Amino acid sequence: AVVGAGAAGLVAAKELLAEGHRVTVFEQGPVLGGTWVYTPKSDEASRPSPGPGVAEGRVYTSMYRDLRTNLPREVMSFLDFPFLPDAMGGRSHDTRRFCSHSEVLAYLEAFTDAFSLRHHIQYDTTVTLAEPLPAGHENGLTDAAAVSSNGQRAEANGHTSHGNGQAACEDLPWPRWRLSLRQAQRKGSKQRHVSTQDFDALLVCNGHYTDARWPEVAGQEAFPGRISHSHNYREPSSYKGQRVVCVGASASGTDISREIASTADEVYLCERGWDGDVQSHPAAGPRGNIHKRPGLISLRSDGRAEFEDGSFSQPVDAVLFCTGYLYSVPFLSTSAVVGCDASQSSIEPLYRHLFPPTAAPTLALLALPWRVVPFPLAQLQARWVARVLSGKVAPPTHEELRADSAAFYKEQQEEGRRSRDAHYLGEHQWGYNEWLARSCGEPADIASTPWRIAMNNQASMGRRAAPEDYRDRDDTIDAKAISAAHADFASLKVPFLRELQA
Repeated sequence: AVVGAGAAGLVAAKELLAEGHRVTVFEQGPVLGGTWVYTPKSDEASRPSPGPGVAEGRVYTSMYRDLRTNLPREVMSFLDFPFLPDAMGGRSHDTRRFCSHSEVLAYLEAFTDAFSLRHHIQYDTTVTLAEPLPAGHENGLTDAAAVSSNGQRAEANGHTSHGNGQAACEDLPWPRWRLSLRQAQRKGSKQRHVSTQDFDALLVCNGHYTDARWPEVAGQEAFPGRISHSHNYREPSSYKGQRVVCVGASASGTDISREIASTADEVYLCERGWDGDVQSHPAAGPRGNIHKRPGLISLRSDGRAEFEDGSFSQPVDAVLFCTGYLYSVPFLSTSAVVGCDASQSSIEPLYRHLFPPTAAPTLALLALPWRVVPFPLAQLQARWVARVLSGKVAPPTHEELRADSAAFYKEQQEEGRRSRDAHYLGEHQWGYNEWLARSCGEPADIASTPWRIAMNNQASMGRRAAPEDYRDRDDTIDAKAISAAHADFASLKVPFLRELQA
């Protein structure tokens, strides 16, 4: 079973099918795409509500109307399906290198059809609980089907032996998984269909850009203005003529503050760790109305904001937190040997950001690392899990699982790293990709080719040097990297691309 039909869930299904497994993808929404699905609807416009978890009527996407990617489309590509207009089966509508969110969604739809994934997806179905079951046979597997609550056999993620003499985790007590499922209420029906199904393995791909991280700021209850989070932000018109404080200057905070500044009178962009005296920095943005400030420490009842350097703003009308998101796996039971830490800043314990040591390899949580190029990383994770489950590659041993994860958390504690940085990779993503590739039996640089690294670095430098227009400049990504990427793509056996070439 795969939970979620976003990018990670789709590529997980593709890799599992490639290894001969039978797959069911449970998607709580009516369409595929996960966080790349845009809706003008949002959760409550202000104040922290609703809380994390599964809730009726929630809006799960954090996508805003005018978002464009901050990575080149070539870098975002899955390993065997290039994110090029010609490879998208006529679905492309935005050929820009840094394209719109709707183009990314079109790419995921093209990927889904290229690998015939649609009939494996069960829409409008929420996984409300996942419970580990005792191992069935000696190696912990029963057969290739799931058993539903009414005793009927249902197609599900199964197990296929490749006959290569390499047993798959025979020494591990592979738990199976019982999922409690709730389907959306059908039109004209007064009841929701509730059921349970048992699966041989569970891949969690539910994303981590839904549950907003709301900082505690002194005085916020007495603040007379609007307080919201970027999860609820869609477009800037509601900030017209206002003074606005944007808290957080990572990718979304930087982009959203510039959008808001197009209609607001003034924007204060707050961040801890700015270099130098930010008060002396010239105002930024096309209208020269974005003012950098250090971290926000309090809000006053007269509408003023106080910053870490002791300065105050003029009275402001709104505060928008662009402070990131919490991890949430509300359907994993307390007996599932893995969960969020106390602050929901990470999921633990995990072996290499993927396997809970005592439930590997039949429970895997994909795409948790951040500050990464997510699509190819998730594909390598999925490929490794799929090949471990099929017996094509050897799984980590009990001792490796325990020792490696224990060493990771010990090092994190000794170095004083925050729990929210547990899944941060940044430049370490390339080494992680190489380790995954080797574990899969693939060439080590399959997702860490020089052109991928170069394009990623060039986009990062462009964001810093020319935040207003780096996406549209011809010199942001150099021609050599583009040429190398397209040469690699030309050698792929891509269904839609083959038709065009023929």
